Amino acid sequence: MKKYIATFPLVLLLTACGGGGGDGQLILAPSQPDTGGDTASGGDGNTDGTVDGGVGGTVDGSGGADTDGGADGGLVDEQAAPEPYVAEASASSELTSDDHFDFSTRWDMNIDFDIEAATGTTGFLSICTEFEFDGEDAYGVNFDKCALRTSIVDGIYNGSMAVTNDISSVLAVIWFADESGAPVYNEFELVNGQESIQWR
Repeated sequence: MKKYIATFPLVLLLTACGGGGGDGQLILAPSQPDTGGDTASGGDGNTDGTVDGGVGGTVDGSGGADTDGGADGGLVDEQAAPEPYVAEASASSELTSDDHFDFSTRWDMNIDFDIEAATGTTGFLSICTEFEFDGEDAYGVNFDKCALRTSIVDGIYNGSMAVTNDISSVLAVIWFADESGAPVYNEFELVNGQESIQWR
């Protein structure tokens, strides 16, 4: 008798859950609990043969899912890749980075000048980071913001200078000891980590 009492609720459960109208509808179980929306049993009187898929939208009986990520033929990928988890760091000491990430904010750049037009002269070389082109062959230069100031003889200078990542160009200016000669300008566009600049 106990077997029949235990079996009877199981039969009722299978009968209530199984079957279906045989109309080819695919019913998707939502991955998250419904928080007040319509259910497949009615709610808003939805009778167009579609049900709310919970995650991917609606599915109709034509065998195709009408979601952007759904597969044709009514197949649902139950093993879809989960969204990558990105942990939020509460302190900078918790941050991690790729082994090859470069935290450096500056680099050393070689300077290789051998200016034929300045052969036989003595002058002063400035390489500056704050300047503005004023017009034809003329620059407005903030000489307080020069990364390098040195003498130059016969137009030759070989050395290096430190450049920070926010610098996209530098201006080299040569002032001749002979005041009758006008200063000479040369602007160099840079990319981060550039090894050298040359002036010939």
